[in-house]
Amino acid sequence: MEELAETAEKAASKNEMGTDHRITQQLCGEKRRRSIPVKDKQGSLLTSEQDRDVRWTEHFSEVLNRPQPELPLDILPAQEDLDMRVDPPTRHEILNAIKAMKNNKAPGQDAIPAELLKVNPKPVTFSNLCSLTYGKRRSFHGNGHRATLSKY
Repeated sequence: MEELAETAEKAASKNEMGTDHRITQQLCGEKRRRSIPVKDKQGSLLTSEQDRDVRWTEHFSEVLNRPQPELPLDILPAQEDLDMRVDPPTRHEILNAIKAMKNNKAPGQDAIPAELLKVNPKPVTFSNLCSLTYGKRRSFHGNGHRATLSKY
């Protein structure tokens, strides 16, 4: 017990929160699962876990498995078209978006963290990168093409 406490202290001083959390869970023991009271259709409380599972299965099969509506849905066409821009973003909009990004967040599919983009938001190939990802996302990611972010 004393050895675990020392290990936890060392982990906390090194800012290793994962190790600290694991040791805390080990010391506290396994959490008991709290069971939610479930009633059957007649209103009597179900006591066994198996009876509860059967009732939940029954409930969701009734709720989710509905027949198709007899009358088709009457969806009217739009009264007017919405005024939406569909052209690629401008360089100014992209730079504003980069400035607004939060640091220390997980990077997206491109694996480029916000901190890297903020170091030099105007790389030489930036417009090429944006046109590739905006217009041809599939070919950019799927065929392994690379766009470099260089400093200048």
